[in-house]
Amino acid sequence: MKREKIINGQVRPPYKDIPFGKSSVGFSGCGAIAIYNLLTERGSDIELEDVINVAKRLGCLFVFGFFGIRPAKLKKILSYYNLDFKKINFEDEEVHDGDSFVVTIFNDKKKWIFGGLHTFEIAYRHDDRFNGRPWIAYNRVSSSDSAVRYKDFKDILITYGKKGERIYGKYLQVLKVL
Repeated sequence: MKREKIINGQVRPPYKDIPFGKSSVGFSGCGAIAIYNLLTERGSDIELEDVINVAKRLGCLFVFGFFGIRPAKLKKILSYYNLDFKKINFEDEEVHDGDSFVVTIFNDKKKWIFGGLHTFEIAYRHDDRFNGRPWIAYNRVSSSDSAVRYKDFKDILITYGKKGERIYGKYLQVLKVL
């Protein structure tokens, strides 16, 4: 199966079975995919496995990769790739067209870490064709084959559980890539 240049849907073939430490990309590779997507979007011709190997070499895997990349170590990987960044709070930050972010969220703010963590890239791209939905989240939904557009950065936190009930996440860390 051919790989897309930007990865969405980490639980889909051909990504789900790629080794990630003692786990797999399908289960734990969201942080590596976020960095890969960011680099790819900026024109790098890199492979996902290269990002995974860098994360391993830099000691960034969380519990041998079972829980992905430790959020605090994402900075180390960005620095390795010579990307400048700053930790921000969306509420306090002025956002401009073209801005990119690597974010880690609690999937369910009521359950905190027990609801799981997810890391992905968000980009702010104003485009009149998308009805006021300038926020793009890559690999936000682990089974989707496309990016998802949102009106507001707060909308990105909403997922749907059993029977379609809304689940509200919470931002743990937002790194604005400069």
